[in-house]
Amino acid sequence: MTSRLRFHPAAVRDIAAAARWYEGRITGLGVEFMSTLDSVLAAVLENPRRFPIATASRRRALLGRFPYALIFETLDPDGIRIIACHHHRQSPKRWRVRERPGAYAGLGRPPIR
Repeated sequence: MTSRLRFHPAAVRDIAAAARWYEGRITGLGVEFMSTLDSVLAAVLENPRRFPIATASRRRALLGRFPYALIFETLDPDGIRIIACHHHRQSPKRWRVRERPGAYAGLGRPPIR
């Protein structure tokens, strides 16, 4: 059974902003950020329980060399809901208050732009 990804609209904005910021610093770094994100998303899809619990219902997956973490929830039976792409220096209040809207952004990861 294949898991499906759903992104909170604010998580899509988090990811796009981080990729743009890195790409603006060094050409190709935004693409590397997105490549790292793809690898982490694949690992989350493969085994979401391998990542540590961030809150009662959410888990955290670190993005390797980038100071970001994906905050996500597992959905029964096979879905993953990405809540945020959180910079380590930002307050966790930013993503903890994100409601659980019925409509999440489409499946798959967001583009760089």
